[in-house]
Formats: sequence, C-alpha cells, structure tokens
Amino acid sequence: MLPIENSVRLRNTCLQLIRRASYIVQARWRVNLLKHPSSTLKDYMWTRKLLLSAIVTSTFAVVAPSAQAAVDVFINVPPPAMRHEVVPAPRAGYVWAPGYWDWRSNRHVWSRGHWERERVGFYYHPHRWTEREGRWVNERGRWDRNGPLGDRDRDGIPNIRDRDRDGDGVPNRVDRAPDNPRRQ
Repeated sequence: MLPIENSVRLRNTCLQLIRRASYIVQARWRVNLLKHPSSTLKDYMWTRKLLLSAIVTSTFAVVAPSAQAAVDVFINVPPPAMRHEVVPAPRAGYVWAPGYWDWRSNRHVWSRGHWERERVGFYYHPHRWTEREGRWVNERGRWDRNGPLGDRDRDGIPNIRDRDRDGDGVPNRVDRAPDNPRRQ
C-alpha cells in the first residue's frame, strides 16, 4: 500500500472519529442542558474542542514514530586518534562499549564508553569510523547474531579466519580441542 493511501485512510478515519465524538458530546450536552439549565453553549464548545485536541494529539503520537529513519553522514575530515580509556572491571550481564569520536556541530566530539546490557546470542560491534571513497562515515554500534562468521572469543577476528578460536595460544590446526576455552 502506498504511503499516500495510508495518509488518506488515516485522515478519513480521524474525521469519522471526530464526527462520532461530536454526536456523543451533542447528545450529552442536550441531556445536561435539560438537567442543568445554567449550562451554556460555551461549555459545549469547550468540551468539543478538548475532545478534538485529544484525538488529534493521539493521532500524532501513533504516526510520529514511523517517520524516524537512520541517516549516514559522510564527512571529509578524518577522526582524531582514539583516546586511551580505562575499562572498568567486568560486570555480569553487561558488555563494555568503548568510547568513540562522534560528529556534532561540524566537529568531532568524544563520547565516553558505557555499559550495554548483554543480549544472549548476539555480539556487540562498537562504533567505528570507516573511509569510503575518500570520505569518512561513522558506523554506529550495533548487535549482530553470532552466525557461522561470528566471533565466539570476541577478539575481533571472525571465526572463519581465527587461527586460535579458544585463545589458549595453540593454533587450531595443531590444537586437539580448538573450541575448548578451559584448556590450559
């Protein structure tokens, strides 16, 4: 379905809701006018405006999140050298996301490292700057599933090219148990 059709359908639905709500308000206003003759048309109009504003506000609350999009910014200025950052002691259930140079207000700004809640079965790729066709782009940190090309030992080398997957110092081609991290 085209976005234009969606917006027309949404507009028509909102108009129908407004009409139905105004009929309900009119009926209640008539009943109140009979019970309380001091009620005025001003009270009716105020109630109708309040109802209309609530419907419009709720419509924008539903539509607004769908308008978000990721944007890559290409710049000609390379990022400065990485800062040395003291990595705190490991925390159970969290992964350390190292600091990185972010691009804000037409300049590089350092963003400190922080803890990310661990997602079981996923690997966190930190922010990094890459050069594409002579320009620089910031690849935001993201979570990826550990697939056949995953990184089991989290050393930055994909499993398919990793010469020592369990980190015991013995190359996989010689190691009798290449995936045993407890072997000394």
